[in-house]
Amino acid sequence: MKWIRGYITCRVASGKWERFMNLCRHHEIKLWNVTMDKRNVTFCMYSGDYRILMKFVKKTNVVPHVCGRRGLPFLFHRAVRDWTFTLGLVLFFAVLRALSMFVWQINYYGQQEYTKEALSKEVMSMGVYRGMFRGDLNCDGIERSLRERYENISWVSAEEKGCVLNIKIKEGTAEKKKEAADTQPCHLVAPCKGVVRSIVTKEGAAQVKRGMKVKKGDILISGIVEIRDDSDAVIRKKGVHAEGEIVLETEKKYEDSINKSYTAKNKTGKDICVFTVQCNGIRFSIKNPLKWFDNSANYDIMNDICVDEQFIPLHTDLKVTEKRYISYEQVPAEYSEAEAEKLLQNRLAAKMAGYEEKGYKILDHTFAVSREQSSFQAKGNISMEISTMRQKAVKEEELMLEHNGKEDDDGTGADHA
Repeated sequence: MKWIRGYITCRVASGKWERFMNLCRHHEIKLWNVTMDKRNVTFCMYSGDYRILMKFVKKTNVVPHVCGRRGLPFLFHRAVRDWTFTLGLVLFFAVLRALSMFVWQINYYGQQEYTKEALSKEVMSMGVYRGMFRGDLNCDGIERSLRERYENISWVSAEEKGCVLNIKIKEGTAEKKKEAADTQPCHLVAPCKGVVRSIVTKEGAAQVKRGMKVKKGDILISGIVEIRDDSDAVIRKKGVHAEGEIVLETEKKYEDSINKSYTAKNKTGKDICVFTVQCNGIRFSIKNPLKWFDNSANYDIMNDICVDEQFIPLHTDLKVTEKRYISYEQVPAEYSEAEAEKLLQNRLAAKMAGYEEKGYKILDHTFAVSREQSSFQAKGNISMEISTMRQKAVKEEELMLEHNGKEDDDGTGADHA
C-alpha cells in the first residue's frame, strides 16, 4: 500500500523537533522509520502529506529535506519523462505478444517409411503451415486426418508447445511384419563360438546346458517339440517359434595395422567461400572476385546450410548454402609410435562400439602395439557376452516322423524286411 501511494524519505538537521512531531500527530500525518543521530533526524512519510508540512516550517523552524522517493507515482512520472524508452518497451512487448500468436516451426518425429517432405505436404493440405494463427490450430483434427490418410501409421500425436507444433508418428508396418515373423517355427542358434553362461527356455526344447561350449550355428533351443504317447513313443512333432534368454561368453581376436608413412594434408590458408542463394527457383552464387580457383591445387569441400526457411504468407522459399573450399598441399609424413597407438586405439574403440550397438556386452579386452619394418601392428582379444541369438527356420523334413519299417500290402504295418 505504501508503494502504491508513494512515499518519501526526509531528513531534518535542526529545529523544534518535538513540536513538529506533535503537529504531525494532530493533523494525522503518519511518520515511520524515524531514526536519530547526533545531527539529523530521518523519517518516511506519504508524498501527498509533504505539502502540509510547509505550514509547520515557520512555527517549528524545522525544514524537511527530501532525500529519497519511492512508489508508483514517482515511477509513472519517470516513465512519462522518459517517454521514448517507455514507448520502446511497450512496443517490444506488443510485438512479442503478436508474434507469439502464430506457429513458426513444425517438427516431425518417428517417421521411417514416409519422408518429412511428404508429411509436410500432407499437413499443409490440411491448412496447417508455418505462420498460421495459433487459434486456428486443431491438433485433434491433424491426428485424425493423418491416421485416415496413411494406413501404415498406427499412432499420431500433434502437440503444440508455444509457437512450435510437434508431430510424432509411429508406423505399424514393421510391427506387423515382426508379429508375422514371430509365428514362424524356428530354432535359436549360436551366432558364434563360445561358452553358455545362462539359458532360460520360454518356448521350445533346450539343447545345451550352462557351461557347455558351442560352435557357430549350433542349435541352442530347438523349435521342434515332440509329442509322445503313454508308452513314451513319439507320435508327432510340432514346430514352434523358439524363445528364451541365452547368454554366451565369447572371445574374439583383434588384429589391425597401419603403415608408417602416409600423405598429410598441409592447409595453405587460401580458402574460398561461395554462397549459393536459391529463392523460388532462382539460383545465383556469391563469391569474392579477388580469390580465384587454382586448377592445380587440392581442395576439401565443406557444405553448410545457413538459411532454409519457407515463408508461407509470401509463398517464398529461401535457402542459403555456404560451400567452403579448403586448400591444402599433400606432403609425405610418418606416424610416431604414440600417434599410431592412439589411432589404433580409436579403431579398437570404434569396433567395440559397433559390438555394443549389436547388443553385445564388453567384459574385457587386451591391446598391444608392435613396431614392424614398415607398419605398426596391433593385436589383442575382446571378451564379451552375447544375448542376441540368430534364428534358423524349421524345415518341413524335420517335422516328419522317421519309420523304420515298411507297411505291407494289407495295411497292417507289419515289418517283413
